[in-house]
Amino acid sequence: MEQYKSQPTKIGKTWFIERGDGSVFACNELEAWNTMNNRSNWQRQDFKIIGVSDGTGYVKSLQQATQEKVRIDGLINEKSSELTRFLNTYDKFRFDEILPDTDDKVVRVKAIIANLGKDIAELNKQFAGGYQSIANKAFKEELEKARGHIEYPSNQDIMTPRGDKEKILRMMQK
Repeated sequence: MEQYKSQPTKIGKTWFIERGDGSVFACNELEAWNTMNNRSNWQRQDFKIIGVSDGTGYVKSLQQATQEKVRIDGLINEKSSELTRFLNTYDKFRFDEILPDTDDKVVRVKAIIANLGKDIAELNKQFAGGYQSIANKAFKEELEKARGHIEYPSNQDIMTPRGDKEKILRMMQK
């Protein structure tokens, strides 16, 4: 069973690395380089790159899920205000007009209240896990997109001024 511990937080090239226990984590190029080239006395040999992605799928999934959450929240608010109106109507029938529970009006209002309650509960279930479940889903989608695209991180031990490492290395090779 895979466990998803860490998610990418912005659009950028993302390495997915699997530990020996089957858990997967995401990291940037520097973190991937350091993980794969650990030079300490305690060096793990069970890390494996399982894929590299550009990170756009993760962000796209988060945006879509957030839009869907906003839409669902709007529906919940709409149904909740409707429910409040029918509860007030039920109170009016029961306490102001003193209608019995068997009256057609009371029976219809109780049925509407029950149906609205079910609808609201169903809508709430869709995002019961909160934003963590959204992030986990986006992580899984990005991981599936990256799977099989193996690329070793470039050497991050070479320090260059202003981060133009590729240009400097090309010039040194000429």
